[in-house]
Amino acid sequence: MLIIDSDRLPDFYNPGYMAASAFLSALAITAPTWFFKSKDPLKKKARLELQELILLAVVLNGLGALGLYRISSPFFAYDKLVHFMNPLILVLGLARFGMNWYERNVGAAVKWASIVVLIAVFGWEVFEWLSDVLLGTQTMGFYGEAVIRDTIVDSIMNILGIVLAVIIVVFYKRKKVEKN
Repeated sequence: MLIIDSDRLPDFYNPGYMAASAFLSALAITAPTWFFKSKDPLKKKARLELQELILLAVVLNGLGALGLYRISSPFFAYDKLVHFMNPLILVLGLARFGMNWYERNVGAAVKWASIVVLIAVFGWEVFEWLSDVLLGTQTMGFYGEAVIRDTIVDSIMNILGIVLAVIIVVFYKRKKVEKN
């Protein structure tokens, strides 16, 4: 994509940004295999499930970068959906991973997962800013406009996704306790 004449690409497509995103996405998906090694089949399964959830988050972002982020109305914005769903998915996945890999209890695992995801989502906002500064993209705001409002709403959606994941885990834990 870096060698294609930019006049042939849609106006929202930035080859440098897409190349950087693709590289970072591949790193994110494969990183668990580098850091979490085990011969235990349950731990291997936990690592694979984590990678699958990272892949799902990457696909949601990738679909946005390919044009779905342009879908926006007063009632629906794909960007806000992604900022809600990714933290939800990743907190649930990381909590499950923490329970299975590190044999943590549910409470400790969800706290750890929430902190990791919270750091990651704010890191994402920094990545968007760096992309705009270094690559000339317009990822912050809505294609470079309403930057502060968009960042605030993105952050709220990220936090709501994390909070819903915690609520789901609490209800799951409560139901499991009542069952026993």
